[in-house]
Formats: sequence, C-alpha cells, structure tokens
Amino acid sequence: MKIFRQKRQYQRIEKFVRVNYQLTNESQIRIDCCSRDISERGIRFGLYQYLKVGTSLKLYIYLEDKPEFFCVMGKVVWIKEVEGDYPYEVGVNFDFVTPSFRDKIIEIIKKIS
Repeated sequence: MKIFRQKRQYQRIEKFVRVNYQLTNESQIRIDCCSRDISERGIRFGLYQYLKVGTSLKLYIYLEDKPEFFCVMGKVVWIKEVEGDYPYEVGVNFDFVTPSFRDKIIEIIKKIS
C-alpha cells in the first residue's frame, strides 16, 4: 500500500479491498469488485458494468479480511474504460460516511505513514 501525495483535501491510499455495490433503484447486489484506492471521502474501483456519471450507489466496503463491511452511499463522479481484470474503472464520492468508517480509514492511513 502507498499514500498518494497530492493536492486533495483528503488523503487517499492505495488499498485493495473488496467492494460490492447496488444501484439505489435496484435490489440486485453486484459482488466482487476490487478497489484501487480509497480515502475517507471516496473510492476508485474496477467493475464490469458501465455506469453513468451521477449514478447513486450503495457500497458495501470490506476494509479488512473479515465478514463485516461498511455500508456507504455515494455517487459516480467519473468512469473510464481500462484494460485488465475489469473493463471499467469508476470514481465514487461518498455522500455521507459514519464516524466509525472515517476513523477506520484514518487509522489505516496512519499505519501506512
């Protein structure tokens, strides 16, 4: 894992975690996506489905190798085609994060720094 040095308000870290997601207007949950990086305000991950910018998502983020996950709402802010395991990569800004989720991300960042 590494920390990105940038001019962002929130530090993001390169962390590969499992992400499941659900479109807010559907009941089906898409499983087994993988993050590229994450911060306390957003996440970048690979996926098989093309999503429009502005699409609202319910994310299930597994920060550690445990069955517990954090449920976070967010919106797609960008998407692009990529080569590799997933045909698309997406950036999602979180609409709201719980204090426990934010604290866990900050804890991970501090461990890496």
